[in-house]
Amino acid sequence: MLTTNTKVPACRKKKSLIREGLRINQCGFFPENLRVFPETQLEKMHDFCFTIPYGLVLIGGGVFGYFKKGSTASLAGGAGIGLLLTLAGYISLKAFEKKKNSYPALILETVCAALLTWVMGQRYLHTFKIMPAGVVAGISVVMTGFYLYKIATGGNHIPAKTK
Repeated sequence: MLTTNTKVPACRKKKSLIREGLRINQCGFFPENLRVFPETQLEKMHDFCFTIPYGLVLIGGGVFGYFKKGSTASLAGGAGIGLLLTLAGYISLKAFEKKKNSYPALILETVCAALLTWVMGQRYLHTFKIMPAGVVAGISVVMTGFYLYKIATGGNHIPAKTK
């Protein structure tokens, strides 16, 4: 156990040993920038990469529903939520370009997807129509899970600065 008086031995040129996928330096201490869990492909996926297309699909679906059936509810719901999601995705994209996370945008995306999951899930349970209620509820539940995962892992992965 280290105390304030204990001197930490110098690691020989800070070489690392690879043991079962973990990098442990020769002194036995973990470097500060070590990730205990390896980075997954899901962490490299940014929320705006899915949010903007998701929002555009919802806008298109709302407009299509309005022109096909004259449904103002489809127009208001699809286009309204779609515009909110597209805006949140754009805000997240601009924050990522500044090498920052936009948690308000991520939370807005999560709330919109969860709301769509609930509303369209309820509609599907009452009508049992796959299109559009089942499809939108299915996509929305996947997106809600993705957004919750991004929140739990600290938002978008910001790459380290290269020299």
